[in-house]
Amino acid sequence: MVFITYLSLGSVPDTTGGININIPHFDKLVHFTFYLVSTILGGFFLNELRREKTVLLKATFIMMIVAVVYGMVVEVLQYNFTTDRHGDVLDFLANSIGAISGFVAMKYLILGVLSQK
Repeated sequence: MVFITYLSLGSVPDTTGGININIPHFDKLVHFTFYLVSTILGGFFLNELRREKTVLLKATFIMMIVAVVYGMVVEVLQYNFTTDRHGDVLDFLANSIGAISGFVAMKYLILGVLSQK
């Protein structure tokens, strides 16, 4: 989450050397991926606090909610407090869809693992 916060609120210097590759909506894919991964990793982290494999789904659901709220807060902070970033509803939507997708992926993974036991 620190990495996401830094990239979302910090100023990132242009390191492309003048190369301008324009991929439409690439930033939305990046938002989606960051929040998908953070939800999955956060679910595993919260689960390790309890050390019970059967609560992994609940932990991932909690992390999904945290990630959605966190994504909203970051976008509001970008809109109100940064000069070279701007808050975007579509970024928030990409964040949320990534977090929800992370939960859904974990749900099917967990149900598959638990059904094999």
